[in-house]
Formats: sequence, C-alpha cells, structure tokens
Amino acid sequence: MATGGQRKGPDEQSAPDARRDALAALQLWLTFEYLSPQKPPQPQLDKDVGVWELPPADEGDEHMPWVAPDKIKALDRLFKGKRRFMLFGGIVSGPELVETARDLLGAPPMDFSEQRQPVNAASFVIPLDARGQVAGDVFVSTVPWAIACMQAAQRQGRRFDFSGFFGPGGVQERVKLAVTDLLRTRQLIQDEDDAPSPGAEAASETNAEPGIDATAGDQDPSLDSGDAAAERQAVRPIDAADVHAIADIVFASTGWRPTQSQPWIIQTLRASAKDQDKRPDDPLNSFHAEELERVQGEYTAGRCGATLIQYLEAPVHPNRCDLDSSREHLVNGVHPQRMPRACWPGAFPLVTAQQFAVNTIMRDLEDGGLFSVNGPPGTGKTTLLKDVLAAIVSDRADALMTFSSPLDAFVSRLNVENHAYPVWRLDDRLRGFGVVVACNANGAAENISKDLPGLGAIDRAINLDYFAEVADSLGLPRDATQRPLRRWGAVAAVLGRQDNRFAFATDFWDGRQDESRKKPADKRETAQDDEPEEPPDPLRLFTLQEWVDAFGGTVPSWSEAKAQYAKARQSACAALARTAHLADVLAATEVLPKRLEEQQERHRELTRRQSELAHQVADAQAEVATSSGDVQRTETVLVALLRLVRQQDALRSAQDRVDQLHQQAPRRTLEALDDSVAKEELARARIQEDLQAHASMKPGAIAAFFWRGRQHRWESRQDALTADLDHRRRQLEQLEEERAGLMHWQRELRVATDQLTAAQHQLGVAHAAARSACGDTIVSTHEAKAHYNEAKARLERSSQALDVLRSRAEKTTEALDAVAAQLKADRVALAAHRGALDAAGCFDQDAAVWRLHEAPRDELHRTAPYQSGTELFHARRALFAAALDLHKSFIVHAWRKLKPTLYGSMGLISGRIGAHQVHGGPMPLWDTLFLVVPLVSTTLAACARLFRGVGREQLAWLLIDEAGQAAPQHCVGALWRARRAVVVGDPRQLEPIVGTPVELADPLRERCGAHVRYMPPTASAQTLADRSNQYGMYLQDDGLGEPLWLGAPLLVHRRCIEPMFSISNAIAYDNKMVYGAGVDPPDHDAPTSQWLDASSEGHDGHWVAGQAGRALQAMRKLVGRQPRDADGKPRAFVITPYVVVARKMVALLAKEYGRDVAAEMCGTVHTFQGKEADYVVLLLGGDPHKPGAISHYAGKNPQLLNVAVTRARKRLYVLGDRAFWTGAGDMHGYFRRMGRVLDEHLRSHRNRSAGQPTAEDPALDPTGQRA
Repeated sequence: MATGGQRKGPDEQSAPDARRDALAALQLWLTFEYLSPQKPPQPQLDKDVGVWELPPADEGDEHMPWVAPDKIKALDRLFKGKRRFMLFGGIVSGPELVETARDLLGAPPMDFSEQRQPVNAASFVIPLDARGQVAGDVFVSTVPWAIACMQAAQRQGRRFDFSGFFGPGGVQERVKLAVTDLLRTRQLIQDEDDAPSPGAEAASETNAEPGIDATAGDQDPSLDSGDAAAERQAVRPIDAADVHAIADIVFASTGWRPTQSQPWIIQTLRASAKDQDKRPDDPLNSFHAEELERVQGEYTAGRCGATLIQYLEAPVHPNRCDLDSSREHLVNGVHPQRMPRACWPGAFPLVTAQQFAVNTIMRDLEDGGLFSVNGPPGTGKTTLLKDVLAAIVSDRADALMTFSSPLDAFVSRLNVENHAYPVWRLDDRLRGFGVVVACNANGAAENISKDLPGLGAIDRAINLDYFAEVADSLGLPRDATQRPLRRWGAVAAVLGRQDNRFAFATDFWDGRQDESRKKPADKRETAQDDEPEEPPDPLRLFTLQEWVDAFGGTVPSWSEAKAQYAKARQSACAALARTAHLADVLAATEVLPKRLEEQQERHRELTRRQSELAHQVADAQAEVATSSGDVQRTETVLVALLRLVRQQDALRSAQDRVDQLHQQAPRRTLEALDDSVAKEELARARIQEDLQAHASMKPGAIAAFFWRGRQHRWESRQDALTADLDHRRRQLEQLEEERAGLMHWQRELRVATDQLTAAQHQLGVAHAAARSACGDTIVSTHEAKAHYNEAKARLERSSQALDVLRSRAEKTTEALDAVAAQLKADRVALAAHRGALDAAGCFDQDAAVWRLHEAPRDELHRTAPYQSGTELFHARRALFAAALDLHKSFIVHAWRKLKPTLYGSMGLISGRIGAHQVHGGPMPLWDTLFLVVPLVSTTLAACARLFRGVGREQLAWLLIDEAGQAAPQHCVGALWRARRAVVVGDPRQLEPIVGTPVELADPLRERCGAHVRYMPPTASAQTLADRSNQYGMYLQDDGLGEPLWLGAPLLVHRRCIEPMFSISNAIAYDNKMVYGAGVDPPDHDAPTSQWLDASSEGHDGHWVAGQAGRALQAMRKLVGRQPRDADGKPRAFVITPYVVVARKMVALLAKEYGRDVAAEMCGTVHTFQGKEADYVVLLLGGDPHKPGAISHYAGKNPQLLNVAVTRARKRLYVLGDRAFWTGAGDMHGYFRRMGRVLDEHLRSHRNRSAGQPTAEDPALDPTGQRA
C-alpha cells in the first residue's frame, strides 16, 4: 500500500494484459512506419533550390531540367558549382491514399474540401547526375506495399503482415533488380561487363595496412574525362517514358496501383566529390521499419531483455514515489553512501535532483533495466549524463586494476573473414562499459559528443589530458591542417550517419591525406643529411596512432598508473565515508533536538498515563470483586432452582411408575394360582398312572400280528393319554410363569412405592433450599439462568478489562523506563554530534548543503548536497582524472595487441569490415573502441546500421537524449540491444513528428487494438519510459486529462532569465520549476521583454506583412550589422508557429543579412528545438478568420509555446495581435498567461527603472503605435 509520497498510478494491468498491449503497440508502430508517405519537395526556385513539377502525360524529355533551356538557365543562376538531381516518381495522391486506407480500416470517408489535404507520396526515387543520367539504385517506397498488405489482411481476416519487403529476395530487392534490367535494356545504365568491379575497391581496402588510408586516390566520378567520358556516351539521359515504365514495375511488384496519375517531381541538389564516396540514405522509407519488424518477432518469441520489456509493457510501478511531495525519499537518495565514487570534473557539483538521478541510475541499473529522467531545457541533463559517464569509466578502471599487465587483457584471437591482421578479444572483465548516446536529431546527438571533450566541460583548474591532441583533431573542416586547442580529451565520438563514421575513422585513426603525409617514405629517407628538416608544426593534427608513436614514451608505466589510481580511489572512498558519517551525524543532530522535545513530552504524558492507569486498575479490581459475588449468588439460586425442578420431575416420574404398576396388576391372586397349580399337578399324576396301566396291557408281538385291530386300539389309547399328559404339563408351565410374573410385579410395586416416598421427601428438601436461596419470591429457572449468565458475562468483561489495564500499566511503565533511558542517551549523543560537526567545520559551510531536511524547497534543489566546499567533490573529480590516466597507460602499454584490434574496430565503423565477417558478432570490436573512447553518439535512425550484428542486450549503456521528441517506436531497436537504458527528455517540448497521415492514426490504432498511451505524437519515448519509473513527480495537465507522471525530474532551470522562466513554468510545468539563471544583467541595447501588440489587418493567410516589418525593425535594433556572436552563432532569432510566415520572413531578413544567416536566424518553432539565443522575437502572425490555428495547433498544448519562449536567454518580444491570440481560440489560456506574465514583468521593470520604455518600445518599434 502506497504511503508517504507514494501513490499508485492509473491503468495498472496484469502481465498478460501488458504483453497483449505491447504486441498491439508493436503492430501499430510497424504499420505507422510502413504507411508513412514521403512528401516530395514542393516546386520552388530559389538560391540552391530548384524543384519542378512535370506533367504525368509527358512522354519525352523536353521538360527535363537538363534539356529545357529556361530551366538550365535558371539552374545556372541559382546553383554555383556542380549539381545533380533526384527524380520522385509514382506520385500517389494524398487524398486517394488516405481514403483507400480508411476504407480498408472501415473508417467513414472524409471531406477534404474544407481542410488541408493529406500530402502526396512518392513511390520511388531515382538519383540522376547533372546530365539526367541514372547515378544510383532506385529507391522504392513501402507505402504501396503497405496498402497491398492491408488489402490482403482484409480479405483474409487476419492482422497486418508487412513482411517480405526488406531483406534478401524481398520486394525492395526484386524491384531494384527489375528496374536495373529495365534501365540496362533502355540504355540508361551500362551493362555489368562494362561497369567497374564493385569488389575491387573493397579488396584494396581490406588488404590495406593498419594506419594507411585505403581511400587515397579516390576521385569524383562526375569529373571523368577521356575514355570514361566516351564510355558514358553509350548511356542516355532518362525521359518521361522511362519514368512511366519504372512506375509500372514498382506498382506491379508492390501489388497496389493508385487510380489517379499525379505530376512527378525533379529536385536539384548540389553535387560534390563526397557524394560519390558514400551510398545515399533511403529518401523514402522509415529507417525503423525493418528493425521494428525484426524486434516484433523477437518479442513475440520471448527473446527480449528486461530493458525493452519494461519499455514496451510499461508497467506502472506499484509504489510510485512523488519526489516533490516526499522529501524523505529525495534526501535519502542523495546520501553520500549512494554516490558513485567518481564524478565529472566540472566546475560545480550536481544539484539535488541531478545527484538523485545519477545515484539511482547507478544503483538501480547495476544489473540492467530502464530509468527515465525528465530534463527540461536548461536543467543540466547533459551535466547529469557526464556524471554517469564518469561513474562508468571509474568502474572500468577498477576492472583494469585487476590486470598485472595490459597485454593480459587480450585473451583470444577473433576470427574475422578476409582480414589479414590479428584482432583480439578483450577479457570479459573489460566488456560491458560502453556508452551509446542516441538522439532523434543529428544536431542533438552531435552536440553531446562535441560538448564532453570541450575545455568548457571541465574545470580549468584541473589539468586533464586524455589524448587532447587527438581530440582536437576530430571533426574539423576537411581543409583544416591545425588544431584549435579547444578540447581536453578524446572521450566521445560522433558516429551515426555514414559521413560521421568515415570522418571519425579518418581523423581518429587513418589520418588525412595532407601534403606532409603524402610525401613518399623513400624520399624522406633518402633526403640529404645536411638538408635541414622543417620542424613539425606543434599544432599539427594527430591520429591516435601518431600520438602513441610521438608521446607514448611520456605516459607513466602501468605500475605507476595503477598506484596513482589506487591512491585516488582510496582518497575518494575515504572522503565518501567521512562525508557519509557526517551526513548521518548531521541528520541525527537535526533530528535529536526535536526528538528530545518529543521524548520529554512523551515522558510527561507517560507519567500522567501511568497514574491514570493505577486508578483505573483499582476500579477494575473492585468491579471484578463485585461481579464475582454476583456470579456466586446467582449460581446458588440457579443450582437450587434446578435441583427443585429435578426433584419435581423425579416425584412425577415415581408417581407415574406406581400408577403404571397398578394399571398392570395381574388378574389372579397368588392363592388362586397356587390352587390351580395343585389341581393341574393332581391331574397330571392321574394321567401318568393311566399311562402306566395302559402300558401293561400292550399286546404282544404275535397278538399284534394276528389281531391288528386290537393293536390299533391300544396305540390310539396310548396316543390320547400321551397328548393329555403333554397338555397338562404345558398348563402347569403357564401357571408357573404367571405365578413368577405376579411375584415380580409385587417386587416392582414395592420398589416404586419406596421411590415415590423418597421423592416426596427430596422435593420437600429442595423446596426448602430454593426458598432459602430465593427468599419469598421464587423465580423461574429461565430467569435465574439469565441472571447467572449476565453476572458471569460481567465478570468476564471486568476481568478482561482488568487484564488490559494491567497490561497497559506494565507497558506504560516499560515505555516510561525506555523513554527515560533514551532521553539520557540522546542528550549524550547530541552533545557528541555537535562536537564532531563543529570539529569538522560543518557549521561554517553552506547550511543548505547539509541541512537538506530543513532547507526551503527552492534552496534544496539549487544546492549540491554534501559537496559544496568539501573535500568530497575534489576527491571524486580526482578519481575520474586518475581513471582516465589509468586508461591512457593501459592503451599505450597494450598497444602491441590493441593497435591491430582497433584497426579492426575502425574497419567496422568505416565499412571496410562488415559485421557478418566477424565470427560470433562484432561486439568485441565495439568493446575495444569503447575501451579507448568511452562514449559514442548516433541518431536513432542510424542506430540499426551503426550497430548491425550487435545482439540482444549487448550494448552496456544506452542514453537516449531528447526522448520527448522521439516517437516511441524509434527507440525499440536500440533498446533491444541495450542492457541498461537511461531515457532523458521532456514531454513538454515539441511532440514527436509522425509521418503517417493524421487521418489514419485513430483508425489504425483501433484496427491494431493498441492503447492510446502508445500512439504518437501524444506518446513519446519519454512518456513510455516515465510510466514505469518508481521515482518522479506529478504535473497537473490543465484539465487536458490525468496528471502527467514525470520520471526523476530535474527542476533547476539555468538558461532563461525572467520573464521567460515564469512563462514556461506557468504554461508547461505547473509552476514546479526552480529558478537558477541568476539576476538579469544590465543590457542597455535591449529593452525589457514585452508583448508588442500588432494588428492582423492586411493579413494574407497567416502572413501579416505589418507584423513582419516590425519584426525586421526589431532585429535591426537588436543585432545591428553583427548577427552572430563570438562563437559564430546567431545573437537573435525570429521564431514563428507557421511555415509560410517563416519562409517569407527569411526572405526579408536575407535582404539584410544574406540567405545563409537569415535561414539560421529565422524559422518555425520546430526548427529551433535544442537551440538558444540571447534575443527571440516570437512572430505570431495568424489568420484571424481561423481561430482553429490556435486551438488546434499553436495553443493545442503548451509544447509549441514552451519551446518558442525557452529559446530566449535574455529577452523575449512577442509580436502579434493580442486580442486574437488571447481570445476564444486560446482555449487553454497559454497565450493569456504569457501576456499576464509579460505585463507583470514590464510593470516591475518600470518600477525599478524610471523612464524604462513602454510596451510599445520605440527602440524596437519605430512607429511606437499599434499597427
């Protein structure tokens, strides 16, 4: 049962229900990914933008942009340098696609006449070169295949099954082969015999030596000449008839053809030599569909780890703990005993919520699992991830310490096909520490990997160097030859997409082919001895190989590094132990005074209670005595009455017996019977005499023979006498029986008479006794029994009450003794604790750091628990530094085996080695890379390709950043590979982008039977991960639904000053965030934040020219002619909710600052996710005739406005029609709330600064009037 800060969440479900929901969610997500149409680019001509729409009825090539003179002229004007094309064909009408799918789903038809039509979908894309010749494989969309599969599912009455599109022998491959045959037949590509061997280059790369760039000598195929150009003359450009033929193959192979023909699109792109070196990404299909399909099969078969199961089944923790309402859990969670030994060497320690998250992550995920952190912008989520990384690196350092020699850590050879160099497998003790940071967007993923190695990420006072020269050489522009000296360590790698992987492998390992590296070795060796050698550039670029060669000798020996680490570890452990002890002592010191007061009051209360109980016991004893006498008296009465009743019953019984015997009296007297017996005996004697006489007259044998009649008469007489004798005997027996019965009756009568007499006597005695007991009035036995039972019950109750009171009295006495003893012990302990704390100087330090139970809420969250001004923070940082030094020493002294193994890892990353070539899977090669570079970043989209061949739970740590913007299905593949996952993000930022038409979302969900909590964009990776987190906070949802549960929230916001903080806090975070950005610094060039009210008159849809003009004037005043800061980033943004407003505003700004700068300064809210600037102009625009533009879009939820507002660090200027934006369309009041906060801020500013410009600030708006 939930207690304290705990309460059960909604929607709790059983395990079978959770599994069913997860399977339905996977089905829904897979359908979303297959049915995500890729919108072709819109026709447009602008700088570096050339897109044409071509009629579907075309058959020739006269409209092609490499043929039509007007288009060639336009492209020459708009594009500087080389160009190429992408042809989008087989265009499916958006409405037809939606209606077809809705019909298959049983959804009602839609009327698109009064709403924005669904986007069209391209069914295939063909890359073309500048001459319109095919320059790569065709890309085929999953959308037609998905529709065909849905049709089959409807016919067969089964669930959707999209398998068979990807993979060997799949539809995608078959279409490509068929199109390739068509292209070859139509002379659009060369025959295979004429094409260069695709394996030649790979073979040369495979056999290259470690450290040698196998791509040296590559050139741009588009720059061919001579024989190559002659060969290409046999290949013609593509035309419209070819496009139609390709479309026929695509639709026939996928199984569905639209009924309407739509114009197809040709897009112009810049071309570079780099484009020829990499395989282009699929521009049509989801990067997650194939991965989702595979994981769906794994989950169905029960082959998933705990991390993914927790994510998919999203069980609500039975004991959710609201950290905002239960301080005890929060404080316990940051106790020094729970802190990792090492921390990131930043300038400041983590604050409370950050430290709680790190401690809980490292404790709860020790054996695997999922944890979520809610990290709004500016709350230090990256700082938190740094401490997680520091803890992991330190744990691996502990494992390194177990090896007497670094070479011992390489235990066996790996079998890598077609790879000539030895590759070693690491000991299991060093595996399972790699950290992968995955994000939805490229920029977010790269930012983390670029931030960690930067000098700004560590305290400058700490001399930390982990291959700094190599770190400074990573990710530089291609023409860079010197390092910028801005990084301290190679602790992170930007991977993900192909060009990032290739760039890292080049910069980290192979090296760039600059002139110095291209110089042949033999020429360097044969140089004249007296020829002066040019000294090496101290800022030259370094690969890891070059660094080890140059500086390996300066690295401490393995034994020295181990000794240094052991010393640092001992110091950190000792500091943790001392701080934990002081924390316990301080906690006790904080508790003891209050407890002493409570105990004293308790002692007084117990004493009073003891006295009361003594009186109560005496009263109870008297009551027992009275009740006992009543029981005895009523028992005497009851016994006497019962005896009287028994005697009355006995008398009645005796009388009844006598009466019964009299009724049973015999008919004859004893004398009559004796007379009859005598007569019978006399008669019997006579008959016996007659028998004797008759016997003497029996004829002899001869007489009997001759005189048979005589014999017969004799026998007859004999028989008669015998029968008469028998009769007399029986009569005599009956008379004897009758005589015996008479005598028995006489005895019974005497006994019954005696008993009757005795009963009469006993009755008299009983009657006398009853009268004695009852007095004059004798009650009934029923009444007597009732009186007795009542008395007995009273006795039992009073006895029990006495027992209870005696027990209470005994316990009270015991408690009183215990309290007295505790009072004495607590007084002694308090004096001792205060002495210890005083000796440790704790009273001289920041009180909030130590007194967490007493600190106000905001102060509690802004403090760094137990670390500010203490040795602990310094010792933990020093341990991380020592751990990196230990790693560096290990790398250098294991180089003989590590170098060829790292070469294999680099081959895997760059593509020289395929995952299938590594027997047993490629994870050992990743383990080796992670040993050197502990963290790599990638996008979620690139994760499957980057970690191809990595199996279930083989990635030790997965950190998903900006998970609030990640669709839940996009994390599934990464989570399947992860043993531990930390999901960090904010569901109050922008929702995930979903490619599936919104008109299909609900019908698809119903068809798949999925719960709404799984459906993007409302659902994100963050919301699913938060759901199962035990620790978090409830956020009220402004009446939009159930309170939102946020996992382990970070609350201190340090990016935006007021009023941006208060706006964001009010509209998105239920005013639970804590301000941590400091005071507003003076800025005389920028007036205070405010709402610049501007009419919507003259609007063209959402575009309001008057508002845009004022925004342009504001930007001129804010940034002048210097739109960028010292770091090259824009100083100010113009942000708008609408694409059309952004596009036109960019055009206005381009006239002032150039198109590139304008495109960075201005855009929709979605384009600025994750970015920030000092100043933001929120250009609202908006069609006043469409209030739904607010209620159904900009103000549908707080996310869009929250993101826009929190891009501004110092100033926010809201420019728009206030009456419209705060009117009926603002259904949830987000814009009204923003307006109120801005007004209050402006009033406060005026009060502080006399003469401050008003809301219509002339510094920003030269008109000074409402437009």
